[in-house]
Parts: sequence; structure tokens; C-alpha cells
Amino acid sequence: MKAFRTLPILLLVASLASCANLELRHSGFLDHYEQLEPAPEAQVWGVPDEVELYRVDDLPGKYDKIILEPSVYHELPDVDDRPTKHKARKLLDYYDKSLRKYLGEDFEIVDTPGPRTARLRAAMTELDGQAPWLNWLGLLLIVPIDMGGITGELEVVDSVTGERQLAMVAVREGTPFLLLESFSKYGHAKHGMTKWARFVRDAMKKKEE
Repeated sequence: MKAFRTLPILLLVASLASCANLELRHSGFLDHYEQLEPAPEAQVWGVPDEVELYRVDDLPGKYDKIILEPSVYHELPDVDDRPTKHKARKLLDYYDKSLRKYLGEDFEIVDTPGPRTARLRAAMTELDGQAPWLNWLGLLLIVPIDMGGITGELEVVDSVTGERQLAMVAVREGTPFLLLESFSKYGHAKHGMTKWARFVRDAMKKKEE
């Protein structure tokens, strides 16, 4: 009987804690936000994100090389969850590694502008960490109950002309269906970075005939 009395309390906690409460907002990291439009086709790699996107029509296969600028933490105003400088640096390192890993599968990563060479810059703009202890408690409900997430912005430009090729503002909120990501504070944030790196790679690479 005690278990049945406890269950409604856990369900209430789950309903209050499960939402990351992240919104799609513009941080000022990018210019010309008016070019971006809602992009349902950007809902890739498992979990829907809220995305605004700009992309030139001839982007696939246009570039063979890419310059990756170090990612930055360009914080939105009035954020609730502010990571320490050490944690932010570790997350940015993870983002850089993800971009290098996935874009490196289809593009040569270089340091010098030139023909058929793009330049990418990316920013985390807000982080929402989950409480792993609460998700261990949530195993009593079969699924984790506290979801985190991340918001971010990125842009790809031509390395010679500076002309914008792709720009994205995105919100990635956690889901209980990604079980392993639910048991580290920024697991869902890292998953979002991985998704975005894959999305940029797939948007830029040459389409198979």
C-alpha cells in the first residue's frame, strides 16, 4: 500500500521536473536572423528539435574542405542553469571533437581559406542540466524523469567570400528514451551537440546519385 501512496508523489515530481523549459531565442552570436525560417525537415537523429534554418540550395557537394573555428559559449540573457567555466570548457571541447569527428568523415579539415573551402563557427547559448539522482529515483517509474537540454547557434560561410551558406538556431530538449544520457548532468546537451554536428555534415556533403 505504501508503494501505491508514493506513486502519485513520484508522478507529480516527474511532471514538474521532466521539462527542460528551453526556448528558441536569438543570442546575438549570428547576424541576420531574419533569414532563418522554421525547419521541420531538420528534425533528424531521433528526437525532434525546434530549429530555425537558412541554407543555400546548392550547398550539397559545394565544398571539399572546412575550417572549424573553436566553439564558444555565447550565453543568452537570464539563463537559469549557468555552468562553471571548467564545465563549459569541457562541453565546448566535446562539441569541437564532435564537429571534427563527423565533418572529418566527408571533408578535409584545414586552417587556411581557399577555393571550395567553408568555414564553420558554433556556439552553445544555454544549457539545462538534469539531476542524475532524480533519474535514478525515476527508475521506480521505469523511465528517467528529469530531462536537460541545450540551445545553440551555428553558421557555415564561404572561407573566401564570407557568404553565408548555412545558419541554424536550435533547441534540443532531453527525452527519457535516451536512457544513458539521462544519468549524467549534461548528457542530453552532449547528444544535442552530436546531432547538430551530424546534421551539418549531412547538409553539406554531396548527395549520392
